[in-house]
Amino acid sequence: RIAGIYGADLSEPTKALEWSVRACELDPADTGAREELERLARSANALPQIVDLFESMVGVAEPELRQELLRQAARIAFSDLKESHPERAVTLYQQLLDAEPNREDAVVALSALESLHTDAGRFEALVSVLRRQGDLVPDDDQSGAATTLHLKIASIQADLMGDTESAIATYLEVLESD
Repeated sequence: RIAGIYGADLSEPTKALEWSVRACELDPADTGAREELERLARSANALPQIVDLFESMVGVAEPELRQELLRQAARIAFSDLKESHPERAVTLYQQLLDAEPNREDAVVALSALESLHTDAGRFEALVSVLRRQGDLVPDDDQSGAATTLHLKIASIQADLMGDTESAIATYLEVLESD
């Protein structure tokens, strides 16, 4: 409430941001307070500091809140900081995956990591992410998603990594699974 007064009524965005940080520190589980803090930080160009704050809260949070904080910090890092701090987004999404996320969070994290590793030319890490995406494909997959992922992996191994031996092994996996 105090942050809102400073921000809207008194037109003091810096004070509003300070009070919003305090509110989040007092109750990190308050989703509305975190969203308001993100909004204020975005307008004050203070998103890296907010990612730092959320990341610091992760260490003391209960598992469910930890997931929420990691999800929000990773999303901000990916959408707003990936040009200047791509490793930040990689680290946060990796932490989210390491924290045994639900399927939806895992899909989002792996998709973001695929994009980040592709952009950075980290092909071994990309292959690892694609294999992990394959683990999420249901066993009764009728769409051919697993085959498509394996073909993509083999192509990366052959064309971008120059690892023909691994590419052949991956192509053989595709043939054996069909």
